[in-house]
Amino acid sequence: MLKHIWSVLCRKSIIDSETNNISLNEIMEQIVLDLKIKEQNLSSINAINLPIEFEVVSMFFKEVKKYTKAELKVEFIDPQDKIFNTIVHTFEMPEIMRRMRTRIKVMGLVVNGSGDYVFRVSLKDEDHNNYKIVAEVPLEVHINKTIDKQSN
Repeated sequence: MLKHIWSVLCRKSIIDSETNNISLNEIMEQIVLDLKIKEQNLSSINAINLPIEFEVVSMFFKEVKKYTKAELKVEFIDPQDKIFNTIVHTFEMPEIMRRMRTRIKVMGLVVNGSGDYVFRVSLKDEDHNNYKIVAEVPLEVHINKTIDKQSN
């Protein structure tokens, strides 16, 4: 059985080739977006596609020396509890390995307004048939809409 240790949302992670230690850069807790919108379009903008790259990094530990294969599922959930996106990542741990880090790289993020979003991390290994939620990583999104008076 795998034990979840932590999950973090960051812009980029770097693994040192000599020590195998990981550096998590620009931990993401919130995004602030300032939009200038034509007045006639102010109420019609619902979904905003942010061209941003980021990673969901997790660490797992196993106490028993045995080969382990698992699936990691990350769901991006909006403030109304709607699942916007789901990513499934399969990984394997050899018998001798006790710790495993996973890095799921994501290109782009769609938001539908200001609020508290959640990256829900779930795990399913060969000992279980269903996913178990192991972490919920929050992301606060602030969207400031202003009228672009020069475009009218």
